[in-house]
Amino acid sequence: MSDYEDTLHKILHDAWPDMNKHHPQDFRKLFGVVGGYVEDKIFCSCGPFGFALKLPGDERDNIFKAGEKPLKIFKNGHVKKDYAVLTDSMIGEHKELHRLIETSIKFTTNPKGD
Repeated sequence: MSDYEDTLHKILHDAWPDMNKHHPQDFRKLFGVVGGYVEDKIFCSCGPFGFALKLPGDERDNIFKAGEKPLKIFKNGHVKKDYAVLTDSMIGEHKELHRLIETSIKFTTNPKGD
């Protein structure tokens, strides 16, 4: 397991200890980072940028207003607009992070967001 995968496991487990019972996850390396998948769809990633969640527009807008940044994996690469990189303080708010993880999974696995 890579350091990023260890970090991703810890963040998810701290926020939602029994998440795997509800949404079994798979972790895959891609572009030097680790992605978290549910139902073969990526919902989060972890790398040198930190921890990022794929979120619907309204959630991303609220997070960006709070000073968080969109995901950019490579220095000269494009911005992954569906993702928000969360700060350590946001990651430490386990109840809110749990809610955001659930929102991300719902958004990612159901194109209509239902």
